[in-house]
Amino acid sequence: SASAPFRYRAITIMTPELLFAAGSGLSISLIGISIRAASGKNIDPLRVFFLLAAAGFIFFLPTAITAELRLPAIVLGLFAGVTQYAAARLYRTGLALGPLTPLWCALLLGFLEPIAWSAVVHGTRLTPGHWIAVVFTIAGVIMSSRLSHNGSAAPAGMTWKYLGLLVTVLLINGIANVCLVEADARGWKGSFPQLMAALYASAAACSWLELMRGKRAAAERWAAVLPWGLMAAVGSIGGMSLLQRCIQGNPGLVFTVQACASITGAALAGLIFFRERATFTWRITVAL
Repeated sequence: SASAPFRYRAITIMTPELLFAAGSGLSISLIGISIRAASGKNIDPLRVFFLLAAAGFIFFLPTAITAELRLPAIVLGLFAGVTQYAAARLYRTGLALGPLTPLWCALLLGFLEPIAWSAVVHGTRLTPGHWIAVVFTIAGVIMSSRLSHNGSAAPAGMTWKYLGLLVTVLLINGIANVCLVEADARGWKGSFPQLMAALYASAAACSWLELMRGKRAAAERWAAVLPWGLMAAVGSIGGMSLLQRCIQGNPGLVFTVQACASITGAALAGLIFFRERATFTWRITVAL
């Protein structure tokens, strides 16, 4: 039929994009895993985030220098980096108020923002199948928010302050992906290395200034932070690099698959490495 070639093209084009999106999500889950491991050793999560951001800047800088200079892309990157720092700072605050898993889920819910932005601003059409995927992902995130560090039910008495923090983390963390979508929509894909270098540079600068307050950065040894910072850096650089390769795909698929893969990767790591219990809630979360 006349539509058969179109369907074939859609399948062959979207399959590698979805594989890249899944790989991006699995890579990004390393950030949550490293922060969880570091926090168990009383290491400030912002210190892990600083090493992540510094490594990301060093990684993208050589390519950014040789790319065509595009100031608007750099401005987008600087803005995205500041919002990532703000999310990391709130993440640190949230660890003092509640368990880690709900915070990680709130971060992953940020995938809704680039989807909504693309649909509202750029007119990207979302099919019923895309909406079903989004609904299942939200259900999985909500279910996972009921899990605590050991896989049992999370405390029911969450304060309004904590719920407000989760929502704020969700909104702030999704801004970076919106910036990537906007850069792609404006044809600035060649300037992505500059955008990423600016993102990591501003995130590293903001987090370092925060750590230097009260001389906390100098008071603690960095040797204990290094392995977790490197793991987080590998996850972040790998995740963002793979995301660049599929950013032109339909956001309703790309960001949903990325979020699903990240949730699943973090959940499996918790089961294997942190000895979480595979309770009924945990199984439903992974299934969704």
